[in-house]
Amino acid sequence: MKRKYNYEDYHRIINGILEKKCSDCGEWFPCNTEYFYVNKRNFTDGLHPNCKKCNIKRSEKWIKENHERYLENLKKCNARPERKEVVRKAAEQQRKEGYQKQYLQNNKDKNKKYIKTKLEHSTHEITKEEWKNCKEYFNNECAYCGLPITKHYGVCRGKTTLHDFHKEHVIHQGTNDLSNCIPACKSCNSHKWKFEFKERYRKQEFFNEERFSKIIQWITEDYKKFIDIK
Repeated sequence: MKRKYNYEDYHRIINGILEKKCSDCGEWFPCNTEYFYVNKRNFTDGLHPNCKKCNIKRSEKWIKENHERYLENLKKCNARPERKEVVRKAAEQQRKEGYQKQYLQNNKDKNKKYIKTKLEHSTHEITKEEWKNCKEYFNNECAYCGLPITKHYGVCRGKTTLHDFHKEHVIHQGTNDLSNCIPACKSCNSHKWKFEFKERYRKQEFFNEERFSKIIQWITEDYKKFIDIK
């Protein structure tokens, strides 16, 4: 049964300022978008019933309890062409409102841990010669989709130029040496997520059994032939 909502129970005017009570924590805040997210389906005041902090807590709890579903929804959402523009505008708005700066100040330890983890699992400790041999082993093509490096274009400062491949971690939290490194185009690197390699690759439209076998052969045996011994 839907809970009855009485306007007077959740709104009041104090010193000429309209305030709204959060339905979760019960705290009173100014009734505006600084403290409440917009809700177009709410024709009373156009805002969510719970404050931003409580809304975030709810989202974090749901994500934790439904992690796989969250990843699938995120993947579908990001596949939409207009999604990047929506994300860009949202991030820009958060910077203007100071939310991003405030979040970083209030979560310094969490942010440090995130940066540390990201660096640990995004930076390969391989030599230039090892990287060159790795790309040549895969015929200077993306190990996943087969895109030639001669067609790997990217936009930098408004100019379209040829870009090098990404040093892809086959196993998300694996080692940072040559045994866990393959060349990947920007698109494949961006959509790898945190799924186990065999699971995520077999689900892709560009899956190729021959390339799959070559990746397995590389990370299990063939990389050893190209280790740059110092």
